[in-house]
Amino acid sequence: MKKFFTVLVTLFVIGVIVFLFVRSIDADSVDAYDLLKIFSSIIGIISVSLGVYRKHKNNSLSTYENKYSEYLQGAFETNKSLKKELLRSIRDYENNDNQKAIKNLAALYKKTDYHKEREVILFFMALCMEDCGNHNDAISYYKHLLEINPFNSTALSNLTVLYRKIGNYDEALKCGKRAIDFDIKNANAYHNVASIYFHKYEFKEAKEYAHKALDVQANLKVAASLLAIVYSLEKNFPQAQKYTHIAVTSGEDPEKLKTAIEKYQVSYSSLINIKNNVQRWTDHTGEPAISFTLDGSDSKSIIGGKINENAPIGSDGRPLRLLAAIFCSELPPNTSFPPKGVIRFYIANDDLYGADFEIPTYQKNFRVLYDPDEYKFITVEYGGNDDEFAVCGSHRVKFNYISKDPLTFCDYRFDDNFESAVSNGIVTPECRDDDDFMEAIGSDANKLGGYPMFTQYDPRENKEELQKYDVLLFQLSSDYSGKVMFGDGGICNFFIPREKLKQLDFTDVLYNWDCY
Repeated sequence: MKKFFTVLVTLFVIGVIVFLFVRSIDADSVDAYDLLKIFSSIIGIISVSLGVYRKHKNNSLSTYENKYSEYLQGAFETNKSLKKELLRSIRDYENNDNQKAIKNLAALYKKTDYHKEREVILFFMALCMEDCGNHNDAISYYKHLLEINPFNSTALSNLTVLYRKIGNYDEALKCGKRAIDFDIKNANAYHNVASIYFHKYEFKEAKEYAHKALDVQANLKVAASLLAIVYSLEKNFPQAQKYTHIAVTSGEDPEKLKTAIEKYQVSYSSLINIKNNVQRWTDHTGEPAISFTLDGSDSKSIIGGKINENAPIGSDGRPLRLLAAIFCSELPPNTSFPPKGVIRFYIANDDLYGADFEIPTYQKNFRVLYDPDEYKFITVEYGGNDDEFAVCGSHRVKFNYISKDPLTFCDYRFDDNFESAVSNGIVTPECRDDDDFMEAIGSDANKLGGYPMFTQYDPRENKEELQKYDVLLFQLSSDYSGKVMFGDGGICNFFIPREKLKQLDFTDVLYNWDCY
C-alpha cells in the first residue's frame, strides 16, 4: 500500500511539473482545449502506470503462489482476501523480512479455525523462525502443526533437520523415519536420516539411507555428496570418485565438496584418536555397570510410583516417598547385584530430597531397604505431581547392560588413575585437556554400578572415612523432559561398601545429590 501511494504521488508531481512547464512556454498560445488534452494525457499516464503497478503486484503474489503451491495445499481457496494476506507474508519471508512475516502470520492464524489453513500458517511461521535461527520456536510450530496433521511428511522432514542441528539425534531419527513412512518417495527425508547417521559416525546406516535417497531422485546432489564423503573417510576411493562425479554433475561445487571431504578427514581422524584413547582408558579403569532408561513398558521396577508396603517415616513424622524400586530378577546377568530381591530407595519429599550433607550416611530422611522375596511386592503408578519431589509421576524401567563403564573425570580417584595411565603409555597427557575425551568418559546415565557423575564434586574426596563407599549402588539424573529434576539439573547417587553389598546389608549407604 505504501508503494501504491508513493507511485501515485510521484506521478502526480510529474504531471504538475509538466503542466507548469507547458504554461511557462507560452501561456497565450495554449488555449483551454490544449490544456485539457495535456491534463488528460497526464491522467492517462497515471492510470496506465497504476494499472501496470497493480498488474505487477498481482503477478508478484502469483509467483509466490506458484512457487509454494505444494505447501499451500489448496488453503484459503474460498477466501481470496485472506489468501492475499498469506501470500504477502510469504513474500516478506522471501525478502528476509521475517519479523514482519511472523507478525502478519500470527494475526492471520487468529482469523481462521480451518485446520488446513492453520497447518499452512504454522508451516511458514516455522520457516521464518528457522531463518531467524530460533530453532526451538521453529520446532514448537512444527510440533503444533503435526498435532493438526501427523502425516505432513515435509514438516517431519524439516523437523528432522532442526533436531539434528541442536544435537538431538534420537528425536531427529524418529521424525526422519516417520517422514519416510508417510511418503516413501520423499528423497530429502531419506537424505536427512542418512545425514543423522553420518553425524553419529554410523557409516553403514548413513550409506544405506543415502543410496535410498538416490534411488528416489538420482540427481540429489546432497545425497551423492554425503556418499562421496563417507567413501573417502572409509578410503574406498573408487566409490568416492563415483559419487563425487554424480554430485558434481548434479550441481555440486567441486571445490566446496573437496573442502568438505578434507574437513571431515581431519575431524574423523581426531575422532578415531579419541575413541582409541577412550577405549584404552576404559580397559584400564572400567567397572561393570547396568544402565537404565525410563521408557519401560512391562517391568515391575519403577522410578517414582508406589509399592505395597508402609513407607518409612522421616524425621518430621511424615512418610518418605518411593524414589525407586528395583526388582533384581529384571537386571541383565551380572556379578555385582543379587539375582533376585527388591531394593527400595526412599527419600523425603522436601527441598533437600532427604539428603543430609553433613552426615550423608545418616538414614534419617532417606532409606534403602532390601527384601529377597520379590513376590511380596507390587508396584503401581503414581499419578500425583508434587512440586518438591524429584520425580514427576512414575516411570517403568528398561535395563541395559554395559560391559565396562570408564572411570569418570569427577570421581575422586581420577587423578591417581590418570597419572598411572600416562606413565604406562595407556593415554597421552593431552587427553586431560581434550574436551571430547573428557565428555566421552563422563557418563551421567541412569545406572547401577560403574562410576558416578557429579555436577559439583565427589563428596568422598579428601574424606577418608567416606572412601569405603566404593560401589555406585544407584544413580538417577535429571532429564529435562519433565520426568526427573533434582534442583537445577542435578544428579543423585547412592554408594555402598563393596563388602556390604555382597552381604546384602543396605543399612550402611551414602546418599548425595548436587546440581548446577
